[in-house]
Amino acid sequence: MRDSIRRKFRATYPKLLHRGIKPCIQSTSKLIVDTSTEEMHISGFSQAAFIEPTEEWSDANFALFGLANPPEKNEWWFGTKGWEWWDCIRRLQAS
Repeated sequence: MRDSIRRKFRATYPKLLHRGIKPCIQSTSKLIVDTSTEEMHISGFSQAAFIEPTEEWSDANFALFGLANPPEKNEWWFGTKGWEWWDCIRRLQAS
């Protein structure tokens, strides 16, 4: 289930980036999975940022949305080495 949610997020979030918008408040509470269609939706656009539509995906987005726990070092933004893919997914399943 966890990998499935991360895959859905990885497929959905870049669509927003390419439209030039992203939510400013990023957390698992902003991720919605429609159980009947298995589609993911992202909420939280009352506070959104307009960005260049050329902004690309970064694995750091997993941590920003609470889908991974990066190490405490400042370099976590630059790669996923040492990340813990943790149980925050349970919060999504309970919603």
